[in-house]
Amino acid sequence: MLAASRFCVKCGKEIGEFVKGLCVPCFLEKGTLIELPKSITVDYDRRSGRLRSGRDWVPDSDGEVAKIVAGRILSLAAPQKLPIEGLAITVRRVQDRIAVAVSFSTIVEGGDGGVAGGVSIPFSAELSVYLRKTISDASMKLSSNYHEAIMQVRFAKRPTLEEGRQKLAEVLALLKAEKRKIELSEAIDTKNVPGGFDLLIGSAKAAKKVATRMGRKYGIRPIYSNKMIGMNDNGTTKYRHTYCLKF
Repeated sequence: MLAASRFCVKCGKEIGEFVKGLCVPCFLEKGTLIELPKSITVDYDRRSGRLRSGRDWVPDSDGEVAKIVAGRILSLAAPQKLPIEGLAITVRRVQDRIAVAVSFSTIVEGGDGGVAGGVSIPFSAELSVYLRKTISDASMKLSSNYHEAIMQVRFAKRPTLEEGRQKLAEVLALLKAEKRKIELSEAIDTKNVPGGFDLLIGSAKAAKKVATRMGRKYGIRPIYSNKMIGMNDNGTTKYRHTYCLKF
């Protein structure tokens, strides 16, 4: 009995891997597995210089652009249940656009031989990312002097200029760390007052977290108070929160 031979039903090729009776090149001629768009548009907050990634606003960096593109690729592959392996993304800034080169491989089930009953199919493409200038809701609020909290930093003894700057830098660094998750985590103003300084902070939640962390670090307990400042659109009472740290 003659052994059954494998060959591409289109070109007749007899060596290599096959998918549904076709060699890989002929299989790919039918069309790409993932229809990656030639370009995508990403919202860019012109005030803060941040990009919209899902519900979040993240720093404008090549790494964040790569994450956004990777998310788009995974979302396109998910409905077809195509595993993505060896994903590599290269970002290059070119005048009014961002050129992104992507490459990866995916496993197509139903192949004749190959990897675990499937065939590894390579994929590479280049797309453009365009930044659409806009302004986020949080930036609109912050630019209009909106703040939900006040952080008061006070010193038992008159601090040196360096001590005051060091504490201010610590608070600002902690606020910046929270900004990825809380867009209103920003000090819109700093005011020098007798015994220390006040920071007007957009997010009450961020102010509380920063005050708690500073208190734990220096072994002090933040003093909390609030003041009613009006009503929200839904009829609930609005408060301005104050956190005082006494060093």
